[in-house]
Amino acid sequence: MKTASSLSPLVSHISLMKFLFGALVGGFLLFQSQASPKKVAGKIAGALRAKYPDAKVEVDVKGKRGTNVLNGRFDEVAVRMADFSAGAAGFSLVAVPDARKKGFLGKTSIRLQNFGAGGVRVAALNLEWNDVVYDRAALTKDSRLAIVSAGAARGELVLAADALLPFIAAKMPEVENARLRFSGGLMTLSGTRAAPLVGTPIGFSLVAKPVARGRELWLEDVQIAFGGAQVPEAFSKSLVGNLNPIFVFDKDNKFPFRITKSAVALHDDNANGTLQLSSELEFVPALQSPQVR
Repeated sequence: MKTASSLSPLVSHISLMKFLFGALVGGFLLFQSQASPKKVAGKIAGALRAKYPDAKVEVDVKGKRGTNVLNGRFDEVAVRMADFSAGAAGFSLVAVPDARKKGFLGKTSIRLQNFGAGGVRVAALNLEWNDVVYDRAALTKDSRLAIVSAGAARGELVLAADALLPFIAAKMPEVENARLRFSGGLMTLSGTRAAPLVGTPIGFSLVAKPVARGRELWLEDVQIAFGGAQVPEAFSKSLVGNLNPIFVFDKDNKFPFRITKSAVALHDDNANGTLQLSSELEFVPALQSPQVR
């Protein structure tokens, strides 16, 4: 039988192992306690500010601390940005075929205000969707939301009349001193144009109702007037030709969502009014052909 003195090294060894194991567990728990949604929000905000130095940025992340954060699982992520330019490439929102380290977002909302993308000044772009599976490395390292899959989504695009004017003016180069206004549910383009037959520049106006057809904006019920006198409908078509569509959202198929249902509303909320395009959205997987959008 072993004596107490012969057992003491074994007891000491067991005690040491317990201490080391306790220290490791304690350290892991301490690390988990430091892994908080708030710190993730700060990291994302910092990356966005580095990429868009002039932008006003706010990021809010909600969820459980610890393991969920380490695995990129969050209940909610909200991003707010304003006053910046995304350049020709647009905002960092892309579809990817897969990710080695996947994260999950229960609810995601992105609110962008007063920003430039692809040569267009956008008053607001609001996106909301649920059940997003994403590449968490891309989100935490460079603020790029690379989506593997996503549930039902909604979007809202707001454009000021001045932002749409170049697209409409390009369809009607004969109109000089063109101005555009949204009011009373109608769009009015005004300016001067050479009168038919005579050729003398006189006052010109085009009034129409903007409607959404998927990702395209069309004009319906077009009425034209010269010098305040309305032109017959048959003659109007020969004057303006094929105006539609006057605007196509995501013409180059870079946006990873397809517009499934859309509606247009006009608002008198600034000097010339704004157009609001609201849509239901469906995620387009990265491997799917862009032609189906």
